[in-house]
Parts: sequence; C-alpha cells; structure tokens
Amino acid sequence: MDSKKDILEKINFAPAGFKVSPGWRVGHLKEETITKSGLLVPAGSEKTSEALPLIDVDSGKQFWAVASGAWKFIWPPSGKVVLAVRESQIIAEEEVISSPDNGNYL
Repeated sequence: MDSKKDILEKINFAPAGFKVSPGWRVGHLKEETITKSGLLVPAGSEKTSEALPLIDVDSGKQFWAVASGAWKFIWPPSGKVVLAVRESQIIAEEEVISSPDNGNYL
C-alpha cells in the first residue's frame, strides 16, 4: 500500500488536464454565453437548438455536437470552460485533408 507521502508525490506530478473517459469528447467554444440553466452556447444563439461548434482541447480540430446532457467544467491548465459531450452526440467533425505536394494539412 502506498504511503501518504507517495500518494502526494503522485498527485504533484500528475499530467496536466483531466482524463477523458472512453466515449466522451471535450471541447471549448470560441465565444460563449451562459443560459439560465448554465449551459454554454455560442454568443447570440441562446434560443436555438442547433449543434454547438466546439474545438477539441487536445487536437484543436472543430466538431459539432448536440449538447444535451453535456458536462461543463474548467479544463486545466488552460482554465477554459469546456463541455464534455458523448461521442454519440457529435453530428459533424472538421476533416483533415493531407496534401501530397508538401505534406501540410488543411
């Protein structure tokens, strides 16, 4: 069994960020407002039920998800408010196209 000192050392050297559970995706909005229920929505779209455009916290790719049942929290170390959505709620995702000419991605 780990001693109290060992446990504290593991916490102090834990990697930044939270672990994302399988089947979930975490993203943040470029601009957001907060509804009365506390759900983040893109600025100016508080009364729509459209999918939210989110930016993946790890890859930076944009994806769109219906955020019903989403979890909202602060993502360390960026301090940004993020939404965790089930992968089944994702309706579209930015495609990365490789270019054979110079190896760059669009």
